[in-house]
Amino acid sequence: MISVLCFLPALWKTYSGSHLVSFSSTRKHTRLLSAGIRTCRRSQRIHTEVLKAVVVPDVEVSSLLYGAAISISLTLGLSTLVVAQIRKTRKKASFLSEHEKRVIAITKSVYGDSASTDLHDYLNRKGLAQEATLKELGTAKNREMTYGELDLAFFVRLVRSANPLPGESFLDIGSGSARLVGCAALLCPDAATVRGVEILQALNDEAIMRMEKLEAAVLKEQPQLAMAK
Repeated sequence: MISVLCFLPALWKTYSGSHLVSFSSTRKHTRLLSAGIRTCRRSQRIHTEVLKAVVVPDVEVSSLLYGAAISISLTLGLSTLVVAQIRKTRKKASFLSEHEKRVIAITKSVYGDSASTDLHDYLNRKGLAQEATLKELGTAKNREMTYGELDLAFFVRLVRSANPLPGESFLDIGSGSARLVGCAALLCPDAATVRGVEILQALNDEAIMRMEKLEAAVLKEQPQLAMAK
């Protein structure tokens, strides 16, 4: 098609002086037309060979399909393995040992469960933090003093992932009522020290009171649990 389009302007230029072109009127015209047709055919064959060489390499279609099928199969297989590993890791991470369950239960008995519908203790501690911020810092709109508590099950898994070694220390900066400090002391009884730092005096006093209650609860309900100091 490209050859025909390229050849037609030359014919039109040759016969531009005539209003009507008749290729069968003379032998000259016939030879010219035959030569043009042959040129078109040769050019089309060249273009066809070029297209075959560029678009379709010298490889069988069946080989290409076979390679594509292998590639897709490998991709799907690898994706399946990755998804299975992710599910296995999540299942392992969500598992709680008996020791971890006991630690969570004894901590909730002292601090309540801020993740449940019974938010009485949590709201009291949050209100105490807001009052202390206003009284001690002169403002209740300091975003750095926003009170919040982590889910205990999440915190237990976080400590497990850290894999603390005996003799290491735990420090909670902005420890509030020492809820996580007490939980960490039970999770890591072999720790050298377990400490919390709190800038608000009212929350610090609350933390001391809660830690005393936690120690008493452990001695009474779970004497087999040890606590780091």
